[in-house]
Amino acid sequence: RSVKWLCSEPDFIREVYKAYKRELQMLLFYDKQIHGSSLEMSRYLVKCIWHTLYHDVIRDTFPGSFIVRVHRDPAQVVPSHGRLQEASVRFLGLPKSKAEIGR
Repeated sequence: RSVKWLCSEPDFIREVYKAYKRELQMLLFYDKQIHGSSLEMSRYLVKCIWHTLYHDVIRDTFPGSFIVRVHRDPAQVVPSHGRLQEASVRFLGLPKSKAEIGR
């Protein structure tokens, strides 16, 4: 089955975010052990455009979290997003040119 199908499965997405939460908890624990910060006071800022697709899952998985939308100049966003897509395609090993990615 395709990744698109997999990402549309609510149970799969919830499991992904549960695992993600566990990873963040481990990072917070590490931060507390190394830097002596209070676990209750530690915060992480996570920036990922794909999180906007799963607000309901994020709220369920991270109760008390805040979702902040930052608006940027489209003249800056489009090239930035293009570079992100290019890096993602390269990482996945998909042979696409910049022109194909831009379509």
